[in-house]
Amino acid sequence: MIENSKNKPKSGRRAAGVSRRAILDAASKRLAEGGPEAVRIQEVARDVGLSHPTILHHFGSREGLMDALILEMQERLSAEVSRAFAAPLQESTGISLVLRLFETLADSGQARLLAWRSLTLVTPLEEHSEQPLFQQLIDMTHSRRVEYARTHGLELPTREDSVFVVRLLNAILLGDGLAGPAFNLRAELDGQKDSQERFRAWTARLVMAHTSRQVAGEVEDDANS
Repeated sequence: MIENSKNKPKSGRRAAGVSRRAILDAASKRLAEGGPEAVRIQEVARDVGLSHPTILHHFGSREGLMDALILEMQERLSAEVSRAFAAPLQESTGISLVLRLFETLADSGQARLLAWRSLTLVTPLEEHSEQPLFQQLIDMTHSRRVEYARTHGLELPTREDSVFVVRLLNAILLGDGLAGPAFNLRAELDGQKDSQERFRAWTARLVMAHTSRQVAGEVEDDANS
């Protein structure tokens, strides 16, 4: 009796999906522990018990694997941002989002990966996949700030000011991921997790304090004085 091929399980596809997931998980672990330089095809292959050509089959190259890690990070951040902005407008929601961004970028090694990407650009910046994520964050931030200002009878924020808020937060997140551990060590704060958490909470409150009021005019006046 000949089996109906339509009813046979697609084990090959499942196996391929499992292999790809295992490779990404192993690469993510290496990224968090040692940064981009620790993500090497041969070591990742050994971690998951696969051959070097198998990883190349899935990702094409080491750069392809790095791009896949960045894409996963972007999808996770996009989901977190969308979920946070879908919640009722309140300060605690914004602070929680900022703290999650710290965890996603700094603690996972993603900040170092993005810095590595920026330093090894081989294609025009506008072609990189991070652009939609930044645009989404800017659009949502500005929309919620306008909503907040209208609700509380405040002057409407300019879009440029919202761009500056996102840019500032991006700089802080990347800086913490790249230099935070070294700074803590030099400031004799190494190992003091509560100090790191307080800094992140302080940063979140600082950003939220600005986003809840319009100070662009004050900043412009200071710059022109």
